[in-house]
This record gives sequence, C-alpha cells and structure tokens, in this order.
Amino acid sequence: MFHCTEDGVGPGALLPAVFAELVDEYSAYGLRVRSLAEETVREQRLYLGRFLASQLVSSQAELFRSLTPGRLRSFVFEYADGHGPGS
Repeated sequence: MFHCTEDGVGPGALLPAVFAELVDEYSAYGLRVRSLAEETVREQRLYLGRFLASQLVSSQAELFRSLTPGRLRSFVFEYADGHGPGS
C-alpha cells in the first residue's frame, strides 16, 4: 500500500526512485518556470506521487507509453470514490 506524506513520497511508498526523480523535476519546474506557490507544489507532489504509485510500470518510458486519458480518468474517479471533498 502506498503511504502518503505531505511530499507525496514517503517511507513505505511503493514508488521507484525513477518516479521520485520525476516528481522532483516536476516540482522544480513548477517553482522555477511556472512560479507556483510552494503550497501548490506540495499538493501537486502529493497527488502525482499517489498516481505514480498506483501505476503498474517500472520505468518512465513504460509510464509514458501506457498513459492514456482513460487511464488517468480512471485513477481520478477511483480515487474520488474513496476520498471525501478536499482530499
């Protein structure tokens, strides 16, 4: 089971290092290029980490090959069913 922290990647998380690096790069991009607030980036890291941990892939290439709108939509709907508003 994926254990979430405020960073989205925490102890016990089933998130390969290659995905942790992707989350770090995405966060740095949000701060540096998009000038997002740190709180926004923290929230994005949380949900991105949850999404990546739910995927049954072992590399970034495999993730991007398998990523479809339907797969993302399915994750969002299944996540929403198990969580209340604002989570």
